[in-house]
Amino acid sequence: MRYAVKSLFVSIFLLVPAVAWGAHPLITDDAGTQGKGKFQVEVSGQYDSDKETVNGVSAESTGAQVATTLSYGFIENADLVLSLPYQ
Repeated sequence: MRYAVKSLFVSIFLLVPAVAWGAHPLITDDAGTQGKGKFQVEVSGQYDSDKETVNGVSAESTGAQVATTLSYGFIENADLVLSLPYQ
Protein backbone atom coordinates (compact mmCIF):
# COMPACT_ATOMS: atom_id res chain seq x y z
CA MET A 1 0.00 0.00 0.00
CA ARG A 2 2.76 2.46 0.90
CA TYR A 3 4.56 1.74 -2.37
CA ALA A 4 1.39 2.57 -4.32
CA VAL A 5 0.95 5.89 -2.48
CA LYS A 6 4.59 6.84 -3.03
CA SER A 7 4.36 5.92 -6.71
CA LEU A 8 1.21 8.02 -7.13
CA PHE A 9 2.84 10.97 -5.35
CA VAL A 10 5.95 10.82 -7.56
CA SER A 11 3.84 10.41 -10.71
CA ILE A 12 1.82 13.53 -9.90
CA PHE A 13 4.99 15.62 -9.44
CA LEU A 14 6.43 14.33 -12.72
CA LEU A 15 3.27 15.20 -14.65
CA VAL A 16 2.64 18.65 -13.16
CA PRO A 17 4.76 21.31 -14.90
CA ALA A 18 7.04 23.39 -12.74
CA VAL A 19 7.17 27.18 -12.91
CA ALA A 20 10.54 28.89 -12.85
CA TRP A 21 11.27 32.60 -12.96
CA GLY A 22 14.64 34.02 -13.93
CA ALA A 23 15.63 37.61 -13.24
CA HIS A 24 18.49 39.98 -13.86
CA PRO A 25 20.77 41.11 -12.47
CA LEU A 26 21.97 37.76 -11.28
CA ILE A 27 23.99 38.17 -8.09
CA THR A 28 26.12 35.10 -8.61
CA ASP A 29 27.98 33.69 -11.59
CA ASP A 30 27.88 30.08 -12.70
CA ALA A 31 30.51 27.71 -11.36
CA GLY A 32 32.16 27.02 -14.72
CA THR A 33 35.09 28.97 -16.14
CA GLN A 34 35.77 29.99 -19.74
CA GLY A 35 39.02 28.09 -20.06
CA LYS A 36 42.41 29.50 -21.02
CA GLY A 37 42.27 31.96 -23.93
CA LYS A 38 38.46 31.90 -24.32
CA PHE A 39 36.05 34.74 -23.68
CA GLN A 40 32.34 35.43 -23.32
CA VAL A 41 30.26 38.60 -23.73
CA GLU A 42 26.94 38.93 -21.89
CA VAL A 43 24.44 41.74 -22.48
CA SER A 44 21.36 42.03 -20.28
CA GLY A 45 18.63 44.54 -19.71
CA GLN A 46 15.92 45.21 -17.17
CA TYR A 47 12.91 47.53 -17.05
CA ASP A 48 10.94 48.13 -13.84
CA SER A 49 7.57 49.77 -13.35
CA ASP A 50 5.62 50.05 -10.11
CA LYS A 51 2.33 51.79 -9.36
CA GLU A 52 0.91 51.91 -5.86
CA THR A 53 -2.04 53.66 -4.19
CA VAL A 54 -2.11 54.16 -0.42
CA ASN A 55 -4.87 56.15 1.30
CA GLY A 56 -5.96 57.69 -2.00
CA VAL A 57 -2.44 58.87 -2.93
CA SER A 58 -0.92 57.30 -6.06
CA ALA A 59 2.80 56.90 -6.64
CA GLU A 60 4.43 55.57 -9.78
CA SER A 61 8.09 54.77 -10.38
CA THR A 62 9.98 53.40 -13.36
CA GLY A 63 13.58 52.45 -13.99
CA ALA A 64 15.81 50.75 -16.52
CA GLN A 65 19.25 49.15 -16.48
CA VAL A 66 21.56 47.73 -19.15
CA ALA A 67 24.66 45.72 -18.26
CA THR A 68 27.49 44.36 -20.39
CA THR A 69 29.93 41.80 -18.99
CA LEU A 70 33.12 40.50 -20.59
CA SER A 71 34.72 37.34 -19.18
CA TYR A 72 38.19 36.17 -20.27
CA GLY A 73 39.89 32.97 -19.11
CA PHE A 74 43.49 33.90 -18.39
CA ILE A 75 44.23 30.44 -16.97
CA GLU A 76 42.22 27.22 -17.14
CA ASN A 77 40.59 27.61 -13.70
CA ALA A 78 40.25 31.40 -13.37
CA ASP A 79 38.55 34.17 -15.33
CA LEU A 80 38.99 37.91 -15.44
CA VAL A 81 35.55 39.58 -15.45
CA LEU A 82 34.76 43.20 -16.38
CA SER A 83 31.18 44.43 -16.00
CA LEU A 84 29.81 47.79 -17.12
CA PRO A 85 26.32 48.54 -15.76
CA TYR A 86 24.40 51.59 -16.98
CA GLN A 87 21.27 52.86 -15.28
